[in-house]
Formats: sequence, C-alpha cells, structure tokens
Amino acid sequence: MTYTEKVMLSAGSRLKQISGRVVVGFSGGADSTVLLHVMTDFFGRENITAAHINHMLRGEEADADERFCREFAEKLGIDFVCRRIDVAAMSGGVAVEETARNARYGALEAVAKETNSAYIALAHTASDNMETVIFNLCRGSGTAGMRGIPFSRPCGEAVVIRPLIDCTREEIEGFAAENGLSFVTDRTNSDTHYTRNYIRHEIVPKIKELFPSAERAFTNMTDAVSVDYDFISSEAEKLLEKADNGKIPVPALRECHIALALRAVAMLSPVTLDFGHRKEILSLIQSGRAGKISVPEGKAAVCDGKYFFFSDGENGLRPEYEMALSAGLNFSDYGFCIAVGDNVGTPEGYEFVGKGYAPVNAVLTARSRRASDRYRFWKMTRTLKKMISSFDENAKKYRPVICADGRPIWFPAFPSEDFPDGEKITIRYYKTK
Repeated sequence: MTYTEKVMLSAGSRLKQISGRVVVGFSGGADSTVLLHVMTDFFGRENITAAHINHMLRGEEADADERFCREFAEKLGIDFVCRRIDVAAMSGGVAVEETARNARYGALEAVAKETNSAYIALAHTASDNMETVIFNLCRGSGTAGMRGIPFSRPCGEAVVIRPLIDCTREEIEGFAAENGLSFVTDRTNSDTHYTRNYIRHEIVPKIKELFPSAERAFTNMTDAVSVDYDFISSEAEKLLEKADNGKIPVPALRECHIALALRAVAMLSPVTLDFGHRKEILSLIQSGRAGKISVPEGKAAVCDGKYFFFSDGENGLRPEYEMALSAGLNFSDYGFCIAVGDNVGTPEGYEFVGKGYAPVNAVLTARSRRASDRYRFWKMTRTLKKMISSFDENAKKYRPVICADGRPIWFPAFPSEDFPDGEKITIRYYKTK
C-alpha cells in the first residue's frame, strides 16, 4: 500500500461522520499541506477555507511562509484567509507560546464563524500524539495527560477535528513525496532548546530503534485511556451531585472505588492537583479523622469529620484584596501600581509589565485572583489558573484581576478586552523592581 493510500484510508475512517464546510489550519508545513489536499479530496474545494495564522515572530521568514500559503491555496482554487497577530506585543514577552496558541485558536474560531464552517481541521499526527504523551508523562500529569491529543474537541461554536491523528510523520512525508507537494519548514522546529523539539529529535528516534511501531502503540494506548477517563469522569460527576455548596459527605468518598474518589477530588479542587496531593488527600478521607492538607495556591483540602471540601490555607498564602482604581497612579501594598489614563507618569522604582483598556465610564477595581475566574482570550474562554500555570509564584500570588463594574476585563500580561475608540481609557500595570 502506498503512503497516499494509507493516509487517505486513515483520514477517511475519521471523517465518516463529518460533512459541511471546514476551515483548515494551514501553516505551510508538510503536515498541514497534506491535510489541505486530503480535506479537498473528501469535501471539495468549494467547502474548504485555508486559514493561515502569521504570529509575526520570525520576521521575513514568517512573511515568506504566508506568501507560500497564499499562492499554494490559489493554485488549488481554495479560499484563503490570513490573520496577522503580533504575539510578541500581545504577550509582553511572557508566556509567548501560550499566547500564540490561544491567539491561533481564537483566530481559527473567528474564521469558522465568518465562513459558516462547523469544523476546524488541524494537522496533528500520531507522531505529535506520541511526543505529547512523553511530554505529559515526564511532567507527571497522570491519566489526563495519557489521553494524548484527542481527535475532536469543541472550539466555540465549531469543533476542532484532527483527521491525520492516526498517521505517522513518515506517512505524511511519504504522501507529500508521492504527490510532488512542496512545503515550508520552520527552522525553529529543529531547535532542541525547546523541550518538545528535544523529545522529537533526540528521544523519539531512540524509542523507535527499540520499538519501530511505537507511534501505533501510543495511539492504541491513548484511545484506551480516553475511554476509561471519560467513563470515570462521568461517574465522578454523578458522585459530585451529592455535594452541597462545594462540600461532599465523607462517606460518599470513602465507600466508592479509589479511582472514582481520586477523580472526584480532582474535579472538586479549585486548583490543579498532582497525583501525590490526591493520594495524600485520599488517605486523609479514608482515615476517618478530621484534618487539613495544604495544596497549591494557598488552598487547603479539609475533612471536618462529616464533609470534605477545599478552603483557603491557614497562612493566607494568597491574599484576598480589592482596591478601587481612579485616574492617575494607584499603588498597592502588594508590590504593584496601576496607572489609569493616557497621560500618567511612570512610578519610580517600578517596571512596566503591560497595558490594557477599560470603558471610560466604568467603575474600575483591582482584586485578587479567584479560583473560579475565567478569561475571554481571543474569543476563547479559559480558566485563568490554567493560563498562568507557567507564571512565577509571585505573579500567581499577587497579580490582580482588573474589573469594570465588577466584571473581569484584564489580567496583566494578557490582552484585555478592547473597546471602541473614544470610549476607552488606557490602563498600565507596573510591578516593583
């Protein structure tokens, strides 16, 4: 069987239930180039929009990739859309990869809405899945990380699909060669200073020397884990229906299967727990005694003899505060200053972190971050605690959420909501040097 036949067969089995218009994320690399051809064959060029996201991080090289993609799509007679996003400016140099990813998904979601497309096709492969599982394994992410990259997931009103998720990188490159497809290569993909690239170029080849079919084995494993994970999660949701105001009866957790109790604890938790924390908490629950265990971000897991719940830690590791903001410089006791207005000077002894915007007539406040905070970022809503997982502890502990009329509109270091010219004011965030 040729590489082309293998890829088409694998993709076809995944696309049986898919119909309608599709946006294809098109970087110009080998994977997305093959994906564009596959999707065109299955759905017809009239139902495809090729969407290229230029993150503006690689200068002329990024612009050259954009030109390649535009010309490639034109030759195929496929609608082409490009979104240029200044990721460096958006991120302020903080969490650049996270910012780029969020911006990319937000842009693709917007294109799907504009083109009335129900699906967004991305070119992740079985090789990407294997690298992701290795990465998650080394981080200790547990069962959730062992699920790897799913074939589909919601993305706003659209659904992300990955038709090539069962194809190896060798098969993708073979398809491109057999069909004479040209593509671009991002030179940063070979930089092994990036953890994921090191896994790809240094670790995976050694694994495949011992196990040539490793990618297939990883795919089978992630499929099996996903089935188990989904079932346990659905049962844990039923268990959590017994919770009242975040408190669940201890007997309900003691009497169920360990796997179910561990998942319920993780789902109830306001912060991300590693498996070590979950085992320690389960030991406390099963002991039948009252007690408290410290968990990340100043929270505590508590058994009071009757109920299990999460609360703030004993030492107030993350302070609770809220301060009103007015025009000019607003200094906080927690080492930051917020400048409201366009013609406000820089506070002495502070360094600039980022700027955002607020509606002119709103009541502005800055408050401590809450575990339940969700953030609208490039038309995607995510929990703030996940978005700042790579931040330093000081930022996690003290950096404020900026609110307008009580509604969160900005977390410094990420883009704020934007408002029409003439109806917005500038806010700048500074931290002590």
